[in-house]
Amino acid sequence: RVKNYKAAAADYKKGLSFSKKDYYAYYKVAYFMLHRSKQPKKVLTLWSEFIAKNPKNAKAYSARSSVYSKLKDYANAKKDLSAAIQNSPKYIWYHSQLADLYKYKLGSYQEALGV
Repeated sequence: RVKNYKAAAADYKKGLSFSKKDYYAYYKVAYFMLHRSKQPKKVLTLWSEFIAKNPKNAKAYSARSSVYSKLKDYANAKKDLSAAIQNSPKYIWYHSQLADLYKYKLGSYQEALGV
């Protein structure tokens, strides 16, 4: 099994040039970079670029918040989840993620109950 992650990342990135607004194309690149190449800071940059082009995409804010959480940057994770909720207020998953962030990472059970 060949594990040429650098070449694979380059191929994934080429694909983004064809679909600058396609969330799933970015998701595939971000997932690969985070889990195979272990490059969370580059993943943050990638999601930030996508969000700049698609500021109403709640999924992107949620995805970036997960990376912030992985880096223990809970303040920015909270901001992104709040943005996801603002852009998609009826999607319960974002509320649940924010409650989990309050409860497990920020130790604020009262705020978790208020989400």
